[in-house]
Amino acid sequence: MTGKRRGRPPTPVQPHHTVAQLQAHYKTSTCPIERRRAQAIWLLLEGHPLSLVRNLTQYSDQTLRLLVQSYNEHGLSALKDHRHDNPGPPTLLTDPELLLLAQTIRHDYAKGLFWDGPRVVRFVKEELGKDIYPQRAYELLKAIAFSRQTPRPNHALNDPVKMEEFKKELLPEAVKAAQALSTRVEVWAFDEHRIGLKPILRRIWAPRGKRPIAKVHHRYEWLYLYGFVHPETGRTVWYILPEVSTVAFEKVLENFAVAVGASENKRVLLVLDGAGWHLSKGLRVPVGIELVVLPSHSPELQPAERLWELTDKPLFNRCVKDLGELQDVLWEQCVRLLGEPSLVKASTLFHWWPRLTQTN
Repeated sequence: MTGKRRGRPPTPVQPHHTVAQLQAHYKTSTCPIERRRAQAIWLLLEGHPLSLVRNLTQYSDQTLRLLVQSYNEHGLSALKDHRHDNPGPPTLLTDPELLLLAQTIRHDYAKGLFWDGPRVVRFVKEELGKDIYPQRAYELLKAIAFSRQTPRPNHALNDPVKMEEFKKELLPEAVKAAQALSTRVEVWAFDEHRIGLKPILRRIWAPRGKRPIAKVHHRYEWLYLYGFVHPETGRTVWYILPEVSTVAFEKVLENFAVAVGASENKRVLLVLDGAGWHLSKGLRVPVGIELVVLPSHSPELQPAERLWELTDKPLFNRCVKDLGELQDVLWEQCVRLLGEPSLVKASTLFHWWPRLTQTN
């Protein structure tokens, strides 16, 4: 330390730029490293002691001395974080090879054939003559704009044409009804959910090397949760019954009509699937309720299907002793969801679902 004063940089900062210019560079830079370096230089240029600059920037004395030396030699370029210029490891495949891989995967994807990491490795070895580690297949898939996703179930017997027609016609039909009758119209969705004493297991976070344990007791007794949802607002109406039948559904419809005020002056379109008890000839539908049946084998068009992940949450990895306890847990969760319409709306409002608030 001979010849150097403690707390001061070994050499003064060269005035390549003014303090105002360095402060402007600090404000406009998007790189946190570059911002902190600019701050250190302007503080030193203003004459602040090295100890103060060290406390403000969390740089060591040695780092500040090296920064000053580099700034004096190179100016603003010394403040840049050159790690961003690092090209990284060499690419596994050339651009034409990546293009061939992407085209092959996309062609198979369009036909319903899905790829995984091992298949990518085999393709690279057999078609391109290169050996790669299995772990690097993820890197290649990411490079061609693929991401890891769970497939959405789609029934083999559904009719895509009818499904698209349903989505396009639901809103116009509701609007026409409102205009023709000069009355208010709401579009609701309905479904039943069987939930029983059989445990529902879900993944949870746990320490590595320690397998989590959930107590289970397999008993095959059931309750049925009847769920109505108004996706546009997130409003819900719930009923818990021991069965599904035409009689039970008719009673639930009567109570629902009263709950939402369905009448000659308020029409409610209720979207539901084609279960036998929904379409029974002997079913009496209350005034103001109109049943709209989904296309066959198309549960993905049903917003009410999204309710069950919310209602089942308190039952995940939990063992209940009997149907009485199950009913209490379900009802508490349903009451909780009544007070969280924004959560329900976020889960059930599809982009194509009718928005009638302004129309009404």
